[in-house]
Amino acid sequence: MVTEAHPGQRFAFAVSGAERPTATWAFDLRPVPVGTGVVYHVALGDGPSMFDRVSGGDPDRRSDAEQRRLDRFAESMARMLADLGRRVAKPGSVATVSGTATRVEAAPAPAWC
Repeated sequence: MVTEAHPGQRFAFAVSGAERPTATWAFDLRPVPVGTGVVYHVALGDGPSMFDRVSGGDPDRRSDAEQRRLDRFAESMARMLADLGRRVAKPGSVATVSGTATRVEAAPAPAWC
């Protein structure tokens, strides 16, 4: 579900509904001297997810599985955004990418600033 859409500035969405999302993603676009910088955010929510199944109810196993997923999100998003930057970059421009991946301990997922 799209939670925010500001053309040229921000796009955000919640996975599995806004009330108790399993994750919330946001992409902020910022002008930089030679193009557009993208900052992404992903927060795992407390909505029902695969982590419930893989953890077997063990909070430590769930936390470990969530951290592995967040690490993979960070790696894959950096690659994807860098590739996108290369594809759309004009000669002499620079693609910038940064982001955060966090775990949310309670619903609802935070509003992105």
